[in-house]
Amino acid sequence: MLHPITSSLTSFAFSKGSTRAFTGGALALAVLVVFLVGVSLWQQRIDARDIATQHAENLRNLLSQELIGRFRTIDAMLNEIVTNVSDPQIDRLSKMNLIFRTKGLVDNVDSVLVTDADGQTIFKTSLTNLDTHLSSELLAIHRQLSPYSTQVSQPYDIRPGAPVLTFSRRISDTRFGFAGVAAVNLKLAYFRDVFTRADVGANGIVLLTMRNGRVVTRVPATDGKLDAGRDLSSNENFQRSRREGTGTFIARSATDGVERLFAFAPISGGELVLTVGLAIPTIYREWNKRASIIGGATLITALALVVMGFLLSAEFRRRAQAEAELETLATVDALTGLANRRQFDFSLQREWRRAARTRATLSLLLIDADHFKAVNDRFGHVAGDGALRLLADVIGQSIRRPGDIAARYGGEEFAVILPDTGLEGAVAIAGIIQARLAAAQVTDQQERPRVTVSVGVAAATPAAGDAIDDFVNAADQGLYRAKHDGRNTVRAEAPRSVD
Repeated sequence: MLHPITSSLTSFAFSKGSTRAFTGGALALAVLVVFLVGVSLWQQRIDARDIATQHAENLRNLLSQELIGRFRTIDAMLNEIVTNVSDPQIDRLSKMNLIFRTKGLVDNVDSVLVTDADGQTIFKTSLTNLDTHLSSELLAIHRQLSPYSTQVSQPYDIRPGAPVLTFSRRISDTRFGFAGVAAVNLKLAYFRDVFTRADVGANGIVLLTMRNGRVVTRVPATDGKLDAGRDLSSNENFQRSRREGTGTFIARSATDGVERLFAFAPISGGELVLTVGLAIPTIYREWNKRASIIGGATLITALALVVMGFLLSAEFRRRAQAEAELETLATVDALTGLANRRQFDFSLQREWRRAARTRATLSLLLIDADHFKAVNDRFGHVAGDGALRLLADVIGQSIRRPGDIAARYGGEEFAVILPDTGLEGAVAIAGIIQARLAAAQVTDQQERPRVTVSVGVAAATPAAGDAIDDFVNAADQGLYRAKHDGRNTVRAEAPRSVD
């Protein structure tokens, strides 16, 4: 039985598949957009880190060059002082003038001192002497060093509140014996001034340490005193920089907990280690702003694509369903739910051609409700419509095969197309319809209409060129005879043009 109409179902199923594909496409497009933007933003983050690494290395190299230039100047001062102080032909006053003149050539030099072999000061540019511990330490070291080696001390306060680094060199007599020490005391304020000019950004640092882990200067300082003398020898970051020599790495500072990108390198023959640290939040600050704006806009766009996809898919489904319903209305009888006359004609033509190709037998039932006008006149059209719906249900229940087609032929007349069915089988089905209709109307209510049907049957095995109108007319003639013979009967006729 053709209900619902197969073509309508196929169209609707196709439209559902199309809308699912459209929705999936919208989702895929949204995911692709998010993925591509995410890859772009991640590459920009990598670029920001690479730029920051280059900046840190450039700062480290520039600061190293500045410090190395200053250390070479001090080394030249010491060389001149040692050469002239050890010369017995130069008088004491000339030597003193040389020391004062040399000190004035370099900024941030606190003082210059010269000691004899016993550590006693013989020349000095201020009232300050080396402390006893440092003096004895320098004497012991320089007794073992060559005359051309410069020694750098630990940072210490030469006076209260005046931290310095001492650069010293051995003085030898005419027989190359140990004759004392020449020392230049460089203010740690020099390092502070140089490091403060470096553009390390918010929470960035510049750190100068001794090879043993003692801090010379940290900018900015954590103790207000340049952190001079703080021991970092057990610090993991310092150990890594000592171990790797020169390079960069990202780590969290044990001093203040800030994650930084560190660029480090040894200077002054490895006696000192210079480190530049750029705060990671500062490095990625601009990137974070861009990522927030672009990422937010991308997510909104992707969400809009998904929502639009679902909305459009819903609209497509609604339209497809409406079209399917319209198509169904065009092929289905509204009162009975069976195929209408238009669909009947189409289906009969199709089955007639198929039977002609396969040489199969095709049968047709034309069913008419007996005395139906009288039913309408007595019980009214509402009851008459109910009787027609009952008849349609009985007809639909009496044909079970998928290829059988029931239709409302017009008014109170119905038609049944039975492919691959001979005359005997068609007559049997007509009898089943009559019997079931009678059984369905057994009731004690006297005011309900009871209808019977007359059935005309035609069966044929069509060949090419046979007329389908003769086939329909044969069924119609059978129906006429059933009516003439007393109604509620079944009569069969053979088409004239069909063998």
